[in-house]
Amino acid sequence: MRVPPVAGFLLVPGRPAWQRTARVVAALVLATNVGYCLSVFLLPRSADGYSTLWEGWVYTTASILPAVLAAIRAVVDRRATAAIWLVTAGVALNCAGNSVYTYYDQNLDPVPFPAWSDAPWLASYVALAAGLIVVAQRNTGHEHRAVRLDGLVIGLAAGAAAVALWFDTILAQTGGLASVVVGLAYPIFDLVFVVVIVAGLAPIGFRPDWSTGALMAGAALFALGDVIYLRQVAADTYRPATVLELTWVVGMVLYGFAPWLPSRRRQRDENPGDGVATVVPAVAAMMALAIVALGVSGLVPELATWLAITAIAAVLVRARITIRELRLANEGFRLARTDDLTGLLNRRGFGEEADRRLAAGTRPPALLMIDLNGFKEVNDSLGHASGDHLLTVVAARLARALPPDAVVARLGGDEFGVVSAGDRVTLKATVEAIQGCLGPPIRLDSTRVRVTASVGVAVSPHDGGTRDELIRAADVAMYEAKRNQLPVAWYSADRDPHTRDRLVLIDELRSAIEERAFTMHFQPSFSVRTGAVVGMEALIRWNHPIRGMVPPDEFIPLAERVGLIPAITRAALELSVQQLAILLAGGHSLGLSVNISALDLVDDDLPAYIAQTLAAVGVPPERLTLEITETALCGDPARAEHTLGALRAGGMRISIDDFGVGYASLSQLLRLPLDELKIDRSFVTAVDRDRKAQAVLGATVELGRTLGLEVVAEGVETEEELAEVTRRGVDVAQGYLLSRPLPGDELARFLASRALVPTNSETS
Repeated sequence: MRVPPVAGFLLVPGRPAWQRTARVVAALVLATNVGYCLSVFLLPRSADGYSTLWEGWVYTTASILPAVLAAIRAVVDRRATAAIWLVTAGVALNCAGNSVYTYYDQNLDPVPFPAWSDAPWLASYVALAAGLIVVAQRNTGHEHRAVRLDGLVIGLAAGAAAVALWFDTILAQTGGLASVVVGLAYPIFDLVFVVVIVAGLAPIGFRPDWSTGALMAGAALFALGDVIYLRQVAADTYRPATVLELTWVVGMVLYGFAPWLPSRRRQRDENPGDGVATVVPAVAAMMALAIVALGVSGLVPELATWLAITAIAAVLVRARITIRELRLANEGFRLARTDDLTGLLNRRGFGEEADRRLAAGTRPPALLMIDLNGFKEVNDSLGHASGDHLLTVVAARLARALPPDAVVARLGGDEFGVVSAGDRVTLKATVEAIQGCLGPPIRLDSTRVRVTASVGVAVSPHDGGTRDELIRAADVAMYEAKRNQLPVAWYSADRDPHTRDRLVLIDELRSAIEERAFTMHFQPSFSVRTGAVVGMEALIRWNHPIRGMVPPDEFIPLAERVGLIPAITRAALELSVQQLAILLAGGHSLGLSVNISALDLVDDDLPAYIAQTLAAVGVPPERLTLEITETALCGDPARAEHTLGALRAGGMRISIDDFGVGYASLSQLLRLPLDELKIDRSFVTAVDRDRKAQAVLGATVELGRTLGLEVVAEGVETEEELAEVTRRGVDVAQGYLLSRPLPGDELARFLASRALVPTNSETS
C-alpha cells in the first residue's frame, strides 16, 4: 500500500524506540496545536484576550513540541543535513522566545519593546533564514545562476511591494535606537524569507517537494504574521488569542514536520523559461519599475524604492547572464553539429538535416554515402597528418562542387554523406559533381595522389521513410559499389542482404530447422550400363507456411551468411535417411547422396552424429554418400581431410561434387579418401557438339578410373548428352532427361513402376 507523504516520517529507519517516540511527539504536536486553534474560535477570553491556560501553558507546549519533533529527526538521521539542524535550532529558539514572553515579558506593565524575548526570536529568524538558504541551494546548482536570479528579482519586487503597502506605518512609529533596530529586524528577516523562498522555488518551476514546501510555507506564514503583528503593535490594536496567532502556530507545526517529510530532489525543468518561470519574473520586473516610478514621485517609502532598484539591477544582471548562456548554447550547438577536422557537418548534423528535409515533405530528399577509395594506403604510407590534409581538401572540394540544394557532412574516417533533392536530374548532377571534383590530383608534401570514391544512393520514400532507413540503404548501396568497383550504386532491395524481410525470414528459418519443416526431394541416378536406378540425391525444400515451397537457392545463401548451414545439413540428413530406410525396407537397393558444406567439415562431432543417425533407423553406412565441393576443401584443408577421414573410416562414401569448377589440386585428390567424382553439369551441357567439353569429360573419366573412383555425370538433359557420356565411359548419369527430383512418396511409386530405363544401346 502506498504511504501518503505526510506519514513518511513514521517510516524513517532507526531503532524502534525512536520511532515510537517520534509517533508520540507527532501526535502531541497535532493535538496541542489543533486544541489551541479551536480554543481561539470556541472559548471566551478575558478583556485583554490573555488566558494563562491557553496562551500560557497550551500555547507554550504547542510551540515546544515541534522543536522536539525536529530535534528527534536531527538526532536519529545520520544523514541529517545542515538544513535540518538549522530548522531544529530555529524552532527551538522560537520556542525559547515564546517561553520568555509568556512567563516574563507578558507580566510586565507596560510590556517593553524591545523585550528579552526578542533576542531568541530574532536568533530563531537567523537560523530559519539560514536553513531556507541551504534548502534553496539544494534545489538548484551553480549552473542555474540565471534562474536563481529570477527568484531574487521576484523576492525583491515582492519585498518592495510589502514595504510600500505595510511597513511605512511600522517604521514611522518606532522610537529609540533599540526600537528602530529591532523593529526593522523583523520586517527585514521577513523580506529575507520572501526572497529566499522565491529564489529557491524558481529553479524547480515553483513545484517543491513535500519537505521544502512545508518549510517554505511555514516561513511564508511567519512573514505574514509578523507584518500584521507589527502593524497592529504600531497602531496599538494588537490583542492575543486572535486569528493572527494561527499564522505562527501553523507555521511552527510545518517547521516541526518539514524535516520528516520526503525530500527527494526535484530536477529543474529543461526549459525553465517556460510557463510560470517566465511570466512571474517578468511581472515582478514590471512591478519593480512601477514602484521606482512611484518612489520618484515620493508616493512610497524610500526603502521600497531601493528594493525595487535592486530588483531592476538583478534583472539587468539576469539579462547579461542569459545573453552569455545563449551565446554559449549556440556555440555548443554549432560545435555539436560540426566536424572538427573539416568544418563540415558531423554525423549528428547530417542526421538533423535529413530529418528536417523529411519533415518538410515538399521535395523528397535523397541520401548519398561517399567512401574514398585508397585512403587507407595514403594514411599508412604518408602518415595520419597527410591523411587529415587529404580529408580537408576533399571536404572543401565537395562543399564547392555540390549543387546549392545539397548539404555535405563528414560522418567519420573517410566517409562523407550528402543530403540532396531526390529527383533524378538533381541526383545525377550531384553524383557527377562528386566524381568530377575528386578527379584532379592532390599534393601531399612532395607526393601527388588521386582519390576516387564509391557512392551509394538511397531515395525517399521508395528506399526508406526515415533517416535511419535511408542511411542504412545508402550504406548498403555504397558497399555494393565498392565491392563491384563501381563509381555509384543505387539502392535495390533485391540486392540487399540485410532487409527487414530477410531478418524475418532468418527467424522463420530457425523455427523451420527446429520443427524440421522441410520437404526432401530426391533425384534418382542411373547406371549408364544397365539403366537401373542405383541411387538418389537428396535436395531440400522449405515448406514455408505463407510463401509455399521455397527452393534452396533462396534460403541456402541466407543460411550460409548467418551460420545455419550445419543445422540445415543435420535436418536434411535426418529426413533423407528416414526416407532411405523406408525404401530399403520396401526392397529397393539404393544409395543416398547428401551435400555437406565447408562449415560441416570443421565440425568434429559430425562423424559421430551421422553414425548415430544411421544406426537409429538401421541404414548401413555404406549406403550414404556425402558430397562435398572442391571449394569446401579450400577453407581449412587440414581439418577437412581429418573429418573426411573419420567419415570414411565410419563406412560412409565420399564424393567430390561439381568437379572441375573448384580449386582442388591433384595432390588433394591423392590425399583424400574419395569414392566418387561428380562432373559438373557445365562440362556435360553440349558435350555432344563441343570438342573442348568432350576432351575435359574424357580426361576426367580417365582420371577417375586411374584413381579407382566411380564417375558420375550430372545435368544430363538430352539423348545426345546421354549417348556421349555413355561413350566416354561415365558410370552413373543423373539429370532431367532421366528423372526430375521427386518427393519421397512419388519416388517410391516411380521405383515400383520402373526399375530400368532404356540404355543407350536400346535407344540407338
